[in-house]
Amino acid sequence: VQQIHPMISLYRSSKELAEKAVPLIRSDDQMVIYDAYLSGLPFYLQVDRPMWVVRSRDKRTVMGSTYVAEKLPDAGAEGRVLFTLEEVGDLLERATRRILVFTHERRLDELEHRAGVPPQTLLKLSDVTLVALESRQVSASNGSHPEVR
Repeated sequence: VQQIHPMISLYRSSKELAEKAVPLIRSDDQMVIYDAYLSGLPFYLQVDRPMWVVRSRDKRTVMGSTYVAEKLPDAGAEGRVLFTLEEVGDLLERATRRILVFTHERRLDELEHRAGVPPQTLLKLSDVTLVALESRQVSASNGSHPEVR
C-alpha cells in the first residue's frame, strides 16, 4: 500500500501536469480550465493573471467551491473569469490571444463542437489534455496578442 500512495498522490496533484505544460505556455496565452476540477493547477503553473474557468451551469461547485458557484464573482480589474459551456464559441470569437485549454480527454469532442475550431493538442498526461485554440482575430494579428478582459 505504501508504494502505491505516492503514485496516487502525484497523479491527483497537478504538479506534473504543470511542469510539462509550462514550456508550452507563452506569456500572453489565456489559460482555461474546461469543465474539470484540476486541484492546484493555477498554483503549480504560477499564473500571474486569472485563468478562465468554463463549467456546466448544473454544477454545484466551481473548482471545489460552492460559494464561487453561487456568487460567480469576477476577478476585479481582470474582469469576468467564470463562463458556461454555452459561452465557449463567443469567448473564442472575441479572443485576441491564443487560448490554452486544460480539460479531460473525453471532453475534447464537445470542446471542438462548442468552439467551432479544431483544438491543437499540445500535451496529454493521463486523462488530461492541454490544447490550443486560436480565434480568427489571433490568426489575423500575426503574433500580436493584446490582453483580453
